[in-house]
Amino acid sequence: MPMIDLKDKDGTVRWISVLPFNSLDLARSYVKNSSVPLRIIKGEHPIYWICNPEDADWAEKCGYKEVK
Repeated sequence: MPMIDLKDKDGTVRWISVLPFNSLDLARSYVKNSSVPLRIIKGEHPIYWICNPEDADWAEKCGYKEVK
């Protein structure tokens, strides 16, 4: 899985693992069929990131939004 670095509002940087998708439908299908818990985060347009819950929490702390 590719890794990206995200900085929170305090300037703390952390690397997170993401699986990028260009389509929300494909991202939802991947999460639905996964055997492990995953979340979808809206990355830079038009990318959706699939990541584990811990990395998704960090992305949200950095200002990104989860897609339900």
